[in-house]
Amino acid sequence: MIGPVFQLEGSVARISVMVFLLFDGEVMDASFIAIFEMSRIVVNLILIAYARSVRGYWPGGSMPRQTNTETLGVQLIEVLRRDLLAGRFPPGSPLRLVALSQQFGTSVSVVREALLRLSEQGLVTLTPNSGFRVQAVSKSDLDDLTDLRVMIEGEALRRAIAEGDAEWEAGVLAAHHLLERAPVLDDGERGTSEEWSAAHARFHAALIAACGSPRLIGIAGSLRDSAELYRQLSTEASIGGARDVPAEHRRLLELALARDADAAVALLETHLRTTAELIQPIVERLEIDGAPAPSPR
Repeated sequence: MIGPVFQLEGSVARISVMVFLLFDGEVMDASFIAIFEMSRIVVNLILIAYARSVRGYWPGGSMPRQTNTETLGVQLIEVLRRDLLAGRFPPGSPLRLVALSQQFGTSVSVVREALLRLSEQGLVTLTPNSGFRVQAVSKSDLDDLTDLRVMIEGEALRRAIAEGDAEWEAGVLAAHHLLERAPVLDDGERGTSEEWSAAHARFHAALIAACGSPRLIGIAGSLRDSAELYRQLSTEASIGGARDVPAEHRRLLELALARDADAAVALLETHLRTTAELIQPIVERLEIDGAPAPSPR
């Protein structure tokens, strides 16, 4: 019933335009305008009330009594991503479509679409014979990923420092401000909090935002997504250690704003490689435990 409602609402809007055109945009009698506008408002209110009684529709796209497939898909992606990063699905373990659809109370097609999106973020793999699996971890993959990030993000940062304007500087400052104020940990959860993880990704994205190459930014973002599972593993190794991650981020901010490209790129490489070194013993332990090697990306 929502389609006819939109059509009727559209008809009222078209009548408004037709009346305006009929009078060639000239000022009409004030009483006629008032009556016409009141009639239009009443008709709209009646249509909205009827639509709400039929299907819970409300202007603005919100449907309190219904959730469409697209919304379900977005919600499922968020839940699965959180569960993957929290270690609720071990690296390399299979992800069964039917079991997940039953667990989350949605269709198999919605689950499949969510897993495909997560595969684009490097958290899930899909192979013809074995279906979906949690991305496995390995030392060779970690080394490869770290080398690529150093190369790509380092080049993007160097370009951004050379080309960035005052708006870029403001964006970097704002992203760092939010990162510093985000809670690092969630009680009872493995890895960093969702808020901190999102703020951390935004800060690193802001640093390279002015590099002038959308493709370079896209590649850097894809590699960052792929590294997120590894980075979450590094949290337990960082806690209680000598590493001061907030200080590293503050120094990156200072060097970027000071336009010291060589020092900023060198620090970024140290920042990324230190994380990889902290993760390495954990990854090696997971490999020994029998998790399958990651499929090529």
